[in-house]
Amino acid sequence: MNRILSRRVLLGGVFAAAALVLAANAAPGPSAPASGKAENAGTAAVSATGAKDQEKIKTLLADKKTPRTWLFTGDSITHGALWTAGWRSFPEIFAERMRWELHRMSDIVVNTGISGNKVTDILGAYDWRVRRFKPDVVLILIGMNDCTAVKDPAEFGKNLSKLVADVRADGGIPVLQTPNTVAPGSREKALPPFNEQIRKVAKEQDVILVDHYAFWESSAANGRPPAKWLGNSIHPSGEGHRQMAVLIFKVLGIHDPKSACENVKIN
Repeated sequence: MNRILSRRVLLGGVFAAAALVLAANAAPGPSAPASGKAENAGTAAVSATGAKDQEKIKTLLADKKTPRTWLFTGDSITHGALWTAGWRSFPEIFAERMRWELHRMSDIVVNTGISGNKVTDILGAYDWRVRRFKPDVVLILIGMNDCTAVKDPAEFGKNLSKLVADVRADGGIPVLQTPNTVAPGSREKALPPFNEQIRKVAKEQDVILVDHYAFWESSAANGRPPAKWLGNSIHPSGEGHRQMAVLIFKVLGIHDPKSACENVKIN
């Protein structure tokens, strides 16, 4: 009788330990937005345009022997200035994912985002900020300052289209991004027409689009983006940057729900 009880206790302990191991290995995915709409923004996690470029990026990533250069350019959001409170910006999270987690240690990730910039600033300094690095992929996020400084969104779209054309002419793969949503009372009315121009350029030139605005909008509660996602009225916080990085990973096909850099807990 004691032997039977001992075996039952032993087996019970084994199953309990196995359950603990399975639970420990089930890493939590990125935190759900406050509204509970989270991954419901599935359309934002898939680019409706740029299918050919998606295949090119898959080919680049499949080639483990050839180092690649990934370049981010834009304004203060790409710059990661101030409002991250010391947490990694989305280009920095991208570098960790690419160079460490995906073991592409010889890849180079460059960030030429500058606070206060507009698309004309990037065009005016294109040789210095983009061309000299000979990037394989250029991720562009611009428009937050343009929407307050440029009267005609179509003019912004025309300049963005030229920037995309320049990247392609140099042999790079452009990736367009929409800026995030903002707090009510800031640039909430000025920004949407400029995001529409970004989507229009992506469609006309068949460019990969990471639609942060659509994802943030779908994640909003009562028209407000989750409070933790903003550092001030327009700039993403550390958590906002993490959300942006995860969406980029999903669109580019490098998302992993067990990724450490995707799941870091930001205070």
